[in-house]
This record gives sequence, structure tokens and C-alpha cells, in this order.
Amino acid sequence: GELFPNYPVGFSSVTTGVNALSVQYGDVIRILLRCDKSGPGCAMPHPMHLHGNKMAILGMYKFDEPYDESKFTSNPLYRDTITIPTDAYVVVQIAATNPGEFSTRHTICR
Repeated sequence: GELFPNYPVGFSSVTTGVNALSVQYGDVIRILLRCDKSGPGCAMPHPMHLHGNKMAILGMYKFDEPYDESKFTSNPLYRDTITIPTDAYVVVQIAATNPGEFSTRHTICR
């Protein structure tokens, strides 16, 4: 079934496994990070860290809010780590200006 209501065009719905995104120097990419456990019910906020680059945080929304680019901030914060609240999603944008292979990871200490 559909993993995200009204999933934005151009976003992948892959949620498990090892996935590589290959981009060219200078490309600008958007990533939708979600904490919803394929629907409401994510147990705790999830910090996501990106190595080697900074993410422009375009917007943070509750799970049931529609994806709407007109609501994106015009003056985004830049971070290498963002915490996704429970039952929410975050849209980030990255400019590929640092050549190399970088990973993103989710870190929760118990």
C-alpha cells in the first residue's frame, strides 16, 4: 500500500535497506525525512545526521499536514543534524558541493 498520504512527486518511498543516492557536483536535492511508522504512532523523536554536508531545513510538518512547497521557509536554518518529531515529517534540501561519499544516520541513545 501507499506509505505516505499524497507522497510528493519525485520523492522515493523506499524506507528500508541500504540506499545510495548518486548526485553530480552542484546538484540540489530535496529529502523528505519522516517519523511516522507508516502512519501515526512513531514512539519517539528521531535525530538524523548527515555527514559531510549541511541540510537546509525547509519545513517541518505533522503527519496529517499535506506537502505544500508554498509553506517552505524562505530563510532556512542549516544543520548537519535534525530531530524529526513524532508523527511528523521534515523536508530538507542539500547542495552537492562537497565531493565524496557521505552517509546519513539516525541515532537514538537508550
